[in-house]
Amino acid sequence: YSDQRFNYRGHICLKFSIYWILLAFAFEYLLLPPYQSMLILLSPAFKGLFAGVTASIMLMDFLAVAIRHFLRLTPEEKSLLEAQFINTARPLLELPEVTKLSQYGHHRGKTRLEHVKEVAYLSFLWGKRLSLDGEAIVRGALLHDLFYYDWLYEGPRLHGFRHHNIALKNARQITRLSKKEEDIIKKHMWPLTVVPPRYVESLVVSLVDTFCSARDYLKVKRQDKPAKAAAVCVSSESGDK
Repeated sequence: YSDQRFNYRGHICLKFSIYWILLAFAFEYLLLPPYQSMLILLSPAFKGLFAGVTASIMLMDFLAVAIRHFLRLTPEEKSLLEAQFINTARPLLELPEVTKLSQYGHHRGKTRLEHVKEVAYLSFLWGKRLSLDGEAIVRGALLHDLFYYDWLYEGPRLHGFRHHNIALKNARQITRLSKKEEDIIKKHMWPLTVVPPRYVESLVVSLVDTFCSARDYLKVKRQDKPAKAAAVCVSSESGDK
């Protein structure tokens, strides 16, 4: 508000303070009474569901904003981190067992390969900000959904409780894994895995995976720039072979 008259250090000004006072009175005396009357007619279960959905949407919005600010990069930082990510991810992305994931849909509008790339890149950025093991994060995240069936129509029952073990078994067959990488794959569905992640890196991948999945199903059109960069920075080097 620095361009408004009667402002205080640009944070507040007289004109908009008056506007907010008028809006507060309008809400209190015009909108709130009919809203309260409507709430009385609703069942407690519906009110609880509505409150839960609203709180979840607000939380997702808050997390999206927080992530964008936390992961904001200078052009130099972005180039350096993308190069590090590419060098770490390339050996796995050149394996046919990994590129085969592009044949399977995963979440709305995304293949499984696109999903694991996005999770790997965002988790990698978080890991770098938190001074974690970036290599383990990238490798574990790229392999966390290494299974070959359309989970919506086929595969084992209780997919959410079982596919992490299937992915871990498949990953062990194509590359040597560290204990940390195994934990990332096995615990990425926590708390469905019951046993919590052993490493902070595992927790980061689990949270990022949940965030990306929720965003896909909520059809959020504007994605975080770091997430969108995952496919670009990898495909430009690896060629999705």
